[in-house]
Amino acid sequence: MSSASVFVATLALVADAGAQQPFTEEALTRGIGYQAVQSSAFGNGAMFADLNNDGSPDLIVAGGASGIGVYENDGTGHFIDRTSGLGVAAFSAPAGLSGADFNADGRIDIYVSIWNQPNMLLLNNGDWTFTDVAPVAGVDDPGDSTGCAWGDYDGDGYPDLYISNRTGSTGLTSVERDRLMRNRGDGTFEDVSAQFGIGDDDALTFQAVWFDMDADDDLDLYMSTDYSNCNNIGYRNRLWRNDGGELIEISSGSGADICIDSMGVAIGDFNADGHADLYCTNTPGGNSLLLGDGSGVFTEAAIEAGVPVNGSCWGANFVDLTNDGNLELYVVDQVFPDRIFSGASGWPCADIGPALGMNVVFPHQSFCVAFADIDGDGDLDMAHSSIRSGGQSPIRLFVNNEGSQRNWARIRVIGEGADTQGIGARLVLTTPDGVQRRQVHAGASYMSQDEFVVHFGLDARSQADALVVSWVGGTQRSFTNIPANTVWTVPPPEWLGDGNRDGVVDNADEALLAGCLGGQSSAPVSPGCEFFDFDGDFVVGPSDVEQFADLLNPPACPPDVSDDGSVDLADLNLVLANFGQATPTGDATGDGIVNLADLNAVLAAFGTSCE
Repeated sequence: MSSASVFVATLALVADAGAQQPFTEEALTRGIGYQAVQSSAFGNGAMFADLNNDGSPDLIVAGGASGIGVYENDGTGHFIDRTSGLGVAAFSAPAGLSGADFNADGRIDIYVSIWNQPNMLLLNNGDWTFTDVAPVAGVDDPGDSTGCAWGDYDGDGYPDLYISNRTGSTGLTSVERDRLMRNRGDGTFEDVSAQFGIGDDDALTFQAVWFDMDADDDLDLYMSTDYSNCNNIGYRNRLWRNDGGELIEISSGSGADICIDSMGVAIGDFNADGHADLYCTNTPGGNSLLLGDGSGVFTEAAIEAGVPVNGSCWGANFVDLTNDGNLELYVVDQVFPDRIFSGASGWPCADIGPALGMNVVFPHQSFCVAFADIDGDGDLDMAHSSIRSGGQSPIRLFVNNEGSQRNWARIRVIGEGADTQGIGARLVLTTPDGVQRRQVHAGASYMSQDEFVVHFGLDARSQADALVVSWVGGTQRSFTNIPANTVWTVPPPEWLGDGNRDGVVDNADEALLAGCLGGQSSAPVSPGCEFFDFDGDFVVGPSDVEQFADLLNPPACPPDVSDDGSVDLADLNLVLANFGQATPTGDATGDGIVNLADLNAVLAAFGTSCE
């Protein structure tokens, strides 16, 4: 029996033995008492995001009688209800949630899609209050909005917004179509839909997703459409390829232009062949698994994989809930128990939902799910949203007690330029067990959003051999020997050396570097010291110190180690005071240590000006 088969069998034995279930519902005990009402016929979203930058994912939920609910994570996976002090007037019919730092102030803002009313863009003020700036920003779309998504399609560093509208579906006043809103970078957006043929029909869009289908470091676009009918005029799902900021529709012939009642979309490399795949839910009828080949062509494989699910499905996510290094497929079902498909033992996939304790028939209709590690134990927990016609339905919080039994690595990507969350970045992680691929998404699945931190299961491995991070635009960094069971921050090259992220490499960063070295010439990277690991080997050593010294004391005048514009007694004193130490202070040659070479460099240039 393979190790994967043993793993699945062990889960089943745990469930049969009556031990603690791998997943337990703990919303009330952890401070989540939110009750959703039926604001639309199609569910209410959930979203995890670190709203106060303390490293823990907070929870935002939609569907309450007076608007959204916001819960602060105290760092242990317990939550403080912040809803009453948000500073936002009560509103009805919130549906979808997505988030991004649209104005580059370092805080995640919340976009609320609202059913048949103007949408809201809630500016995060940093004190658990929010300001609706949608009218000023130009994104107060009044349509039947559903699953909206953020992505920097034009590569200018600012996340742009796709607004999905289920056009005219209420039969009331809404006839609004989908819109692509380009972020101008000044707090406002412009509608560029017509330029790319977006909103050129009255399709009933449920969810849009940005993803890099061809690994060329720009974001392509996929649209999931309800009431598709290939035998009539009905609508198909649509696909746009991004060519340097130009979105070119390639739906026809792509295989992704399926004709189902398409709801949610999951994105991931489910068959581990190196290419992004799509899973589209359907209600009623069979779901679709579209395997990508990396060129924009997709092949239907739901039956082969054993994941068609002839139910009434909405949300779906590719996630590694068990930390075995394989993506599971989580499928939300409106009527029957949710499914969790594992392909670890090969295809067709096994439904391990019952073994994980998720063979639950909810008393209300299930629609949305979002994932995050709420308690910092290295596995993915979930928020689950359902609705009940004419009544209230509680948000459920399922805590993962299973995944932390195996190793993991979690990566927080810092974006380039104005992008603070690394939206669209691709991550490829390698272990002896294989290659795992992930991407940072802002709004995906179905009207919901997972946390921005990227999660990898490592099973029994104590480290990953390699990690490659590629940002939108093509910047890339490579890493080796990544230790397990830690949340690592990955900055782009522009942030290296700037340990306190104040925009300048100076003596304050030098002090941080000294703390990372701990008096040694080299030291393993610890969380917080990733900004000084220039070569990505997870050790801060002499070569990193040398590169930091080049930033602190630009080579244009390296003997001026005091950085006062001239080579004088101050520089000589710095060299003598730090002689023999591995430190950038007094290192005139940039070799990572202060020695005779630095003394000679200062003496040779003594009395000269560097200005």
